Amino acid sequence: MKNEKFELLKEQCKDMTILYVEDEKDVSDIIADILSNIFKTVVTASNGKEGLEEFEQNKNFDIIITDVNMPIKNGLDMVKEIREVDDYISILIISANNNTDYFMDMIRYGIDGYLLKPLEYGQFITTLLKATQKVVFRKQNNIYKHNLEQKVKEKTSQLEHKYYTDELTGLNNRYSLLKDIKELNAKKLMLIDINKFSALNDVYGSDAGDIILKIITKKLSQLLIQGCVLYRVSADQFAFLSHHEYEHLSCIDFIDTITDTISCANIFIDVDDTRIEINISATISIAKDINNGHLLECADTALHYAKETNQPYVIYSKDLECKMNHQKRFDAVKLVKKALEDDNLVPFFQPIVKDDEITYECLVRIIDDNGDIISPFMFVEEIKNTPYYTQLTKRMIKKSFAFFSDKENSFSINLSFEDISNSQLLKYIKEQLDKYMLHNQLILEILESESINNFDIVKNFIHEMKSLGVRIAIDDFGSGYSNFSYLLELEPDFIKIDGSIIKNIAIDNKSYTIAKTIVNFSKELGIKTIGEFIYNEEVLNKVLDLGIEGKQGYFLGEPKPNI
Repeated sequence: MKNEKFELLKEQCKDMTILYVEDEKDVSDIIADILSNIFKTVVTASNGKEGLEEFEQNKNFDIIITDVNMPIKNGLDMVKEIREVDDYISILIISANNNTDYFMDMIRYGIDGYLLKPLEYGQFITTLLKATQKVVFRKQNNIYKHNLEQKVKEKTSQLEHKYYTDELTGLNNRYSLLKDIKELNAKKLMLIDINKFSALNDVYGSDAGDIILKIITKKLSQLLIQGCVLYRVSADQFAFLSHHEYEHLSCIDFIDTITDTISCANIFIDVDDTRIEINISATISIAKDINNGHLLECADTALHYAKETNQPYVIYSKDLECKMNHQKRFDAVKLVKKALEDDNLVPFFQPIVKDDEITYECLVRIIDDNGDIISPFMFVEEIKNTPYYTQLTKRMIKKSFAFFSDKENSFSINLSFEDISNSQLLKYIKEQLDKYMLHNQLILEILESESINNFDIVKNFIHEMKSLGVRIAIDDFGSGYSNFSYLLELEPDFIKIDGSIIKNIAIDNKSYTIAKTIVNFSKELGIKTIGEFIYNEEVLNKVLDLGIEGKQGYFLGEPKPNI
């Protein structure tokens, strides 16, 4: 059995290196001779100082055996210094001293074994075998960890490549473009949009569309120059990014080259055994010498303008933003004017579930000639400084009042500071209240914002409305301008906590704390609270936990033209 242990010890130590520290030469020679038959390399030292020097010169020792009482530096002091740089190396102590203080130090320094002189051969081999088995296990574990880390790195690299690469063309994708714009300190960006590509897909199918995209990729790749990278950023959009100063990317000749390359691509596809030639064209935009955080945004703006104005290419400039905003305002005014004339402006109603009733918020929508529903985000802000804004508000009031005239439900209508400041609109609200007798059903939601520059107007309006039996809600409270002293003076019936807070209360402690503060303050004042933007069960549960009385959001009910 002893011979088996010795052979096992030799086998697992054949590639190991050991440091043996002993001041008694006779003992050292005997033990070193035994160790040389077991370990690949045996290094000896005659005291702790020499042992420490050997360790510092060669930190690849697998195991250390040391005496304790030695001149110059004893074994435990040497071990203490070794442990400051290596917590894992296996260390055995050999000593003629059986002092219990040594045992406390050995525990403190993580000694793997203790042998008393004179050594008993069998005990020495057994103790050494246990210590080296620990070394073998540690090496195997290190190999496993290394292999695991390599696999993780490889998998991460694969996932990163997949994340930043367009699967169809093999080009870098939009995520890669955004990363490179930031990291490469990019100077110029060109967007290339394939005109009417979705129509090609619809007519010839997605397989044909994929063939077209691969051909375009090949053609554009041939135009790459040093310092430029080609990307596919969306289904029908490519990009060239340059991080060099030269003007090549924005020169007219290069734009013409790209246009010609795409239009003369000679693309043929087979449809039902018939070979068809596909003619394609592109619209190009360029953004250059812009803060790289806005490079893509500016290129997108220029591309949109080029397509809107039917130009083959547009180079971004600040004047373009003004033109775009002007066009956007013009389109919004045109849209609202037509909707008023054709009576296509309609109220939609979203339920607000309260403890004692269900009320409805009236939300403006436009139905266009195609029957599509257009959100107010597309037109309300753009028409605020036009006469159509008041006309739109009056039409919403009239239609909402008429809808609820034969119903018992309470309903709310949104008013901005611009509405409240309009004496004609105030007169119109009173007329409609008298006509339909909905004083006790109407709730006016006043949008809290920085545009309120005359607090007395708001106070007087609320006082007058409340004297008529109309209830008041402060909308979007907590959105940034919120002032709690504001509530003390206005004395509203409801506070609608802003959706940007409510939607995050299940995942963000800060949002939850803000909502809780608003709720507690409101309860102290006897004001009921309403939570907007409840989009799932987790948010709803948090709203219920906070004791918010009114609940509103798509999870509970979408805006609809009927109730």
